[in-house]
Amino acid sequence: MFAIDLHLALTYLSVVPMALVTLEGGIRAVRARAPGKWAARGVNAMLLLIGVTAAAGLALLVQGRQPHRWLHLMYAFLAFGTVVTADTIASRWSIRSRALTTCASGLLGSVILLRLFAIG
Repeated sequence: MFAIDLHLALTYLSVVPMALVTLEGGIRAVRARAPGKWAARGVNAMLLLIGVTAAAGLALLVQGRQPHRWLHLMYAFLAFGTVVTADTIASRWSIRSRALTTCASGLLGSVILLRLFAIG
């Protein structure tokens, strides 16, 4: 029971850095500024929390507790890689385009996390 509660708590916590990355990308787009050290820290915190949450989910899977739908695993994979993949693709674009890409990928990642909540 503790593992399920930990997985849920980490899932709820992972929404916070995802929202902060989205907000930071939007602010950078408006101001046309390059990403700073806080942008990298936000993405790293987001990846860490989503990674730990996924690891807790894998521990639940090993214990024999399967998700309600196997699609849950695909959404977890997408939530982990959305922002990083978009930032990598946009790395050679203009500053404003990179910021808009971060904001858009953060929004997409948030939608994916909400979908994870919905399917359990």
